[in-house]
Amino acid sequence: MNRKRSVIGPKIVQAVMRRIEEGRLRPGERIAPREMALKFGISDIPVREAFCQLVGREILVERHGEGFFAATVSSATLRALYVAHGSGVEELLRRWRAGARLGGRSANPWRLFDAIARRADDDALAGMQRYLAGRLALARKHEAVHVACDATARELATALRNDDAATAIAASRAFHGACEASAFNIWLLMSDT
Repeated sequence: MNRKRSVIGPKIVQAVMRRIEEGRLRPGERIAPREMALKFGISDIPVREAFCQLVGREILVERHGEGFFAATVSSATLRALYVAHGSGVEELLRRWRAGARLGGRSANPWRLFDAIARRADDDALAGMQRYLAGRLALARKHEAVHVACDATARELATALRNDDAATAIAASRAFHGACEASAFNIWLLMSDT
């Protein structure tokens, strides 16, 4: 793989994830490699390689002869993903080191969860968190309707600034519990868009 491909691949992945998180690429919707290639001024090959990475992470699905599509999830799968993500984040918070400060202000819980994973000593646990967060990106836009995301982000950020892992764990549990309880409604919103 040449240098340009190794640099552009993560940018393509980030662009697709941003589209999903912002609701501009809905579950089941087709995404054309050519469109992304034109946007970045490159050939289709590195775009297809990046899309294949996203297929491996179950963010996209590839239908042979039809192209690439944003993955869909059932409400039961969504519920299971919230439970798994909550467990992973809780373990990361248990291992939170005093003095492992978060830089800046995080606007939502997901950015905080990502920051916690980046500062983790356990690469496998951090990798699991990133994988699950990616799968849940499909639902992110719709959570705000059912879950107090802003309040959770403020509570988490304050707890982490104060090295208060117990309060951070409680905030994470409340957030993930509310998401799990609302999984069916979140899934309906995802399906209706």
